[in-house]
Amino acid sequence: MISYNKEKVSYFMMSLAALFWAGTFVSGKIAAAQFPIFTLSFFRFSIASLIVLPLTLYLEKGRLRVPARDLFKLVSIGAFGFLGNNVLFLTACKYTAAVNLSSIAATCPLMTAILASLFLGEPLGWKRVIAIFIALLGVLVVLYDGDLSLIGEMHFNKGDLIQATGILLLAAYGILSRKNGSAFSPMIIVCYGLLFSSLVTFPLMLAENPHLYIQAASLSGWVSVLYMAIFASVGAYTLQQIAIKQIGPSRSMAFLNLIPIFSLFLAFWLLHENITLMKVLGTLLVISGVFMNAGSGKSIRK
Repeated sequence: MISYNKEKVSYFMMSLAALFWAGTFVSGKIAAAQFPIFTLSFFRFSIASLIVLPLTLYLEKGRLRVPARDLFKLVSIGAFGFLGNNVLFLTACKYTAAVNLSSIAATCPLMTAILASLFLGEPLGWKRVIAIFIALLGVLVVLYDGDLSLIGEMHFNKGDLIQATGILLLAAYGILSRKNGSAFSPMIIVCYGLLFSSLVTFPLMLAENPHLYIQAASLSGWVSVLYMAIFASVGAYTLQQIAIKQIGPSRSMAFLNLIPIFSLFLAFWLLHENITLMKVLGTLLVISGVFMNAGSGKSIRK
């Protein structure tokens, strides 16, 4: 088991990662309106790679090279969590509303807990299930301002299906990170994931005639790309990988329910949107559910 202090550090890191990812619901919508999907993905991953690669070379001191038999393990993590989830999320941004994206993303902790129970043998007790549904209820209260009858009026489209597929890949990424990435440091996992994603999206980016969009992109579009590269890629993925190694995928993914909460307060701070009593109550439900989930299982790290 890990110490109580290390668990608290993991909780803080996942909360910070959720804050970074909360910004992608705004930056992703802005950037996806100005760049085609693979061009945007390539810029995000390549810029992030330029930051992570020299940092990894310095920190890992020659451990970046891995045996050929282990290369597939690192590539599979990158394919699910970096490339697949990102491309599907950005595609979904073009077809569905932010509230739909957030609602579907809120199911990730439940998906992860089920997959962790099936493939990692992590216990899925009634306390964890209750905690997940409390957090999910809180997310819905925040998104719909307490009027849950609006859920039945939510119109599903192909963007919602695309987002659901991306969230499933994200849940699988958490499992693969624990199963296939146990022998590697978080920095190496993130570095290989970003490099792999950059290589795959490069030829797809060229097919989209990127020069047409680069010239027309606004300052806000480029700032959004930089935000996704630095904070949502380098920062958030590194913090998440450290937390997964410490407290496991199920407890780490539970903190993704904080994303709509952080989005709410970012909107209040940056856009001066109102915060209602129901949103505050929903926030308290989410926080309660997240920390119930985090405390409902023991880390399997020795």
